[in-house]
Amino acid sequence: MKRIDTSSWGEFRVVDFFERMEHGKCGNVGMLADGSLPYVGTSTLNNGRLRYVEDPDGSLTSDGNCIALICDGNGSIGRNTYQADPFVGSVKLMLGYHSRLNVWNGLFLVACLDKSVDVFGYNFAWKRSADTLKAETVRLPITLAGEPDWGFMETFMRETMDKREHALAVLSAVPDKPAHAVDTTEWLEFKVTDLFTKIIRGNGTGAGSFLDGDVPYIAASYANNGYVRGVQDEDGSLTSEGNCIAMICNGNGGVGRNTYQATPFVGSGDLQLGYHPRLNELNGLFLVACLDKSVERYNYSFSWKRNGTVFQDETVFLPATSSGEPDWEYMETTMRTIIAERNAALDRLVMLEVG
Repeated sequence: MKRIDTSSWGEFRVVDFFERMEHGKCGNVGMLADGSLPYVGTSTLNNGRLRYVEDPDGSLTSDGNCIALICDGNGSIGRNTYQADPFVGSVKLMLGYHSRLNVWNGLFLVACLDKSVDVFGYNFAWKRSADTLKAETVRLPITLAGEPDWGFMETFMRETMDKREHALAVLSAVPDKPAHAVDTTEWLEFKVTDLFTKIIRGNGTGAGSFLDGDVPYIAASYANNGYVRGVQDEDGSLTSEGNCIAMICNGNGGVGRNTYQATPFVGSGDLQLGYHPRLNELNGLFLVACLDKSVERYNYSFSWKRNGTVFQDETVFLPATSSGEPDWEYMETTMRTIIAERNAALDRLVMLEVG
């Protein structure tokens, strides 16, 4: 990847850079009915869009064409997104506006803000507040007059997007087997609580309560497979064993979803961890896909959590042996084949791109 020469760039205070800054207006999205207006929360997943809501009188709606600076939240503090259209934004967002901003230089600016913010070390214990924002700076290309070079940012991002569109065209040209539905008519339904031989709750009390370290902290999120940061757990009392399914019971937009965790980790208290002696990475990934599909029936949300009797009654459809047990070998073999096919497709993509 080509490196950008930033030696001649200038440094700007974030609060001076924007012409107008204001907070998002929604403090409790769980109280809003479903609708057509994007709700943008404290996440970079799906560009911050967690659901669609109604705002009948427009009192909670913010203008689009802005940078949403994440000031608090689950693993994304200090990160940023560009919002093109009007939206309902979390009160934990600071929204930056400028008359020269557009989608192209906005995306460039997000990348610069994300890079510059690394030096501030924001985390659960060190929030991005009004005071810290006053000191926060961002490095940007500049004109001869020492002003942000909006034209360069737009042109660079247009060229970058053109290259990505070419790469997508190459990807589309890769031969692939036609998509087909999996025949699940012979699959059986299993209670999730019966599927695992052991289910325990995560021991973590929030990533912000830990010092930096080498043990992965897994949160109630499926972004980045739940990984938030590395933490210390010197006596190991809060560390859970790996090779398990982390089932998200509460959290910011991930309720009901699941991740496979291969290695030991500190897990959020909003996770239920499922173990089985036959589980491994391959059939674990297969199982995650089945759990994610089956759980769609339960419509978990901010106000309908995955816990108590609800979790006790949850079921999942799985391939089964003739004796009516989950077919762990079939799940492993199928996933091994799928991964091999995807690796071969990636190899063909590289050859087309190089050619």
